[in-house]
Amino acid sequence: MSTEILSDEESIAISEPAKSPKRKPRLKRALFQIHLWTGMLTGLLMLIFGLTGSLLVFYPELDDALNERLTHVAPRRERASLQTALEAAARAHPELRAQSLSLPTSADRTIVVQMRARGGPGGPPAGLSVYVDPYTGTVVGERNRNDSWLWQIRLLHSNLLMGRTGRFIVGICGLLLALLCATGIWLWYLGWKRHKRGLGVRWRASWKALAWDLHHASGFYSLPIVLVIALTGAYYAWPQEINKAVYRLTRSQQSPPPRLPAQTRDGSAPLVLDELVRIADGALPQDRTVQINLPASPDEPLVVIKQPPADVGRFVRSRVFLDQKDGEVLRVEDARRAPLGARLVALITPLHFGTIGGALTRWLWLLAGLIPPLLFITGFLMWWNRVASKWRR
Repeated sequence: MSTEILSDEESIAISEPAKSPKRKPRLKRALFQIHLWTGMLTGLLMLIFGLTGSLLVFYPELDDALNERLTHVAPRRERASLQTALEAAARAHPELRAQSLSLPTSADRTIVVQMRARGGPGGPPAGLSVYVDPYTGTVVGERNRNDSWLWQIRLLHSNLLMGRTGRFIVGICGLLLALLCATGIWLWYLGWKRHKRGLGVRWRASWKALAWDLHHASGFYSLPIVLVIALTGAYYAWPQEINKAVYRLTRSQQSPPPRLPAQTRDGSAPLVLDELVRIADGALPQDRTVQINLPASPDEPLVVIKQPPADVGRFVRSRVFLDQKDGEVLRVEDARRAPLGARLVALITPLHFGTIGGALTRWLWLLAGLIPPLLFITGFLMWWNRVASKWRR
């Protein structure tokens, strides 16, 4: 790449409409206006999404550090049964029902029992997590995630604290950010002979030239990551529709969860939770059990979610569906045989939060989250310089 440096006047001129007698090509004028006003109208929202997104890249670690007294215990030799842990959480909140159990990922971590309001799957979530010592089977503590400022940051990022309406707005902004990426690179391509000389940053230049350099250099180099973040972010506004489209395009079969036969929906007590997990382990002995989803109604199965070894798949998880009354295995979904559609859908969250490549990609994604705010600020300064220069004439 050429190391020739543009002067301040040349940099500013490139960001303005051409002053030659010839009219700027119609396509370039249209792209410039689309890029300019899309960025101006969505800039503040992009600033919010970028800053909160960078913070949420390390959400699990931050949340864990803020609640260490709940998430960590001293390891011991003997473990209590899962049934004991479940019953301890149920006794602590008899007005709620246990929705799921997240099992410890290391010897010093607690079991997390997620509680939900009674009334079936349509009932409102309680947002209450009960932490149980896996060695003593006693409740260590509890918390409502809605009371956490970090959870509110997550909601701000995902739906602007506006529920479904906010999630729709976030999805539209994701598509508009992708549009900004497309128009930005196309504008760069149309003027590449000049832009390729300006992909460095002159830190000692005037604020006008510095804004120009930062806008074009940061936008150019971060384009692939920002585009991935934008498109995967839009997914969360319409997950069901996009899932169906992905499965249809890849010709993958998407099966609904199995239902229990009518003759098994009696009032008999379910098997002990540990016995059900043992049966699931027998179905997929090489996979580690990470979560247990409890049925909300008599016709729903108990689901044991298992993590396959790293060499099999990092993002697709296996599932074993069981009749909790007699332990019958209703279906086994092995991650090794997951259809292409399921594998593609499973990549969306790791791609959005940067966990797809470990620590390196997470740090890259954190930095990339700061790019949309930077582009908005520098773009606004470039626009203001154009407006101010017209006023001075």
